[in-house]
Amino acid sequence: MAVQTFRVNIPQMTLDDLKRRLAQTRLPDEVKGAGWDYGTNLDYLKSLVDYWQNQFDWRAQEEKINRFAQFRTEIDGFGIHFIHERGKGPRPIPIIIIHGWPGTFFEICKLIPLLTDPESHGGDPADSFDVIVPSLPGFGFSNRPLERGMMSSRRIAGLWANLMTEDLGYERFAAAGGDFGSIVTQYLAEEHPELLTGIHLIYIGHYASTPDPSELSEAEKRYRSAIQQWSMREGGYYMIQSTKPHPPRKLEPLPAVPAAFASFPGDLNPLPREWVERRLHLLQWTEMPRGGLFAAMEEPELLAEDIMRFFHNRRQLPE
Repeated sequence: MAVQTFRVNIPQMTLDDLKRRLAQTRLPDEVKGAGWDYGTNLDYLKSLVDYWQNQFDWRAQEEKINRFAQFRTEIDGFGIHFIHERGKGPRPIPIIIIHGWPGTFFEICKLIPLLTDPESHGGDPADSFDVIVPSLPGFGFSNRPLERGMMSSRRIAGLWANLMTEDLGYERFAAAGGDFGSIVTQYLAEEHPELLTGIHLIYIGHYASTPDPSELSEAEKRYRSAIQQWSMREGGYYMIQSTKPHPPRKLEPLPAVPAAFASFPGDLNPLPREWVERRLHLLQWTEMPRGGLFAAMEEPELLAEDIMRFFHNRRQLPE
């Protein structure tokens, strides 16, 4: 199907049903004084259920979402939802920003106006972008995969390449992502380097095959040790999911697509620069003063500034 406009409009009966189910929540008990040691804290869970049942205003959020230009299209027979906001500068460049797991396109929304209209936020209009934010398959208002093996990070990268070139008509574009979105962005660089003016990441993922320990710097050794400790304490979900949906990946260099990396201290295990350089053709490295893995929501101003700084000079390079 051709690209069609889209607005979020959840049926009232769906919202009413949610409130009924929240009212019927059966809460577990809790070991006295456990806090968060055994999972979600009970007092926190009670306050969250009460907030969703009695305070959260979905229609207000729906109105905020619908301020953005949203669309649906079909790529390879698969329905895709995306935001496409045009830049307000003299020569905006297109950038696709890919959200993570288990987030949605909404986590990018604070970032969009900072990049499309930098002048209104104290920046240079020459640094504006056309911003495209697609919903990953199975997320937001994109279709859900219905067959085994229907979607992988590599295939999603192919969908986004088609979206940017065939559906939206861009010859080349920038790409950015965090969390799972960074994995898809790396596959874009691996499979379609000729389409990219550059990539901006805040995460590169975990790798089954890593360099010989004797080749690692002290910072890389500390990082690997921290990852191993985190995996033992918190990584049960990751171990389960890593055995099925995706094949193991090797920490190997990507094609020489220009790359920037922003390191946020609130990430679970911030990456050392040397580790990132093993993977990316790194031209810009930024150590942020605050923020974490979901930087577009936590620190949108810092992230937008870093993206604009990286692509500022690249706008002047020949195609």
